[in-house]
Amino acid sequence: MWTVLIITSIFLLLIVALLIPLKVSFSYQLEQTLSFKLRLAWLFVSIQKEYPSKKKKIKAKKPSKAKKTHIQRRSFKAFLSLIKDHKLRRHLFHYFKRAIRSLRFHSGKFYLHLGLDDPADTGWVSGIIIPVFLHMQRQHVLDMRYDPDFSQPILESEGQSVFEIHLLTLLISTFFFTLSPHTFKLVLSMKKGFQT
Repeated sequence: MWTVLIITSIFLLLIVALLIPLKVSFSYQLEQTLSFKLRLAWLFVSIQKEYPSKKKKIKAKKPSKAKKTHIQRRSFKAFLSLIKDHKLRRHLFHYFKRAIRSLRFHSGKFYLHLGLDDPADTGWVSGIIIPVFLHMQRQHVLDMRYDPDFSQPILESEGQSVFEIHLLTLLISTFFFTLSPHTFKLVLSMKKGFQT
């Protein structure tokens, strides 16, 4: 009897804790390298992260440019070929919409400058990004700009935002998304694509 009461109490406390939103504040810039600042606050816990760290900078070995570019292109092409599947793309978009409902933005500003090796791929990806940006602008108070580049491969982005995440809603959406057969297909296909 006491065991059941203890387990029930812990479960209820967990549910109550998940009803408290996670507060997020971040800014980032992506050009040649990525830099960002992130702050998370939930209950009595507050975490701050900055990259690259100003306190300590570690020099790491960089892979050769040719090898790095080959891996990036192979990985992206594998992902691009997957999201061209209509059912899988619709599944991802529905999860995205449900995940967005778990967020409450206080402010936000985003900019994306994107160009791929193939201009046709740039146009195809733009057809996905533009509706997503418009959906985000309609649902939240956000300033979002997208600049497609059909003349060269390029990736530049910057942004900053303050928002809250309703953890229970996000966890429920993610749980059902993870158990979906479409998600298993996505993971297995991407794994095969990256290994080839």
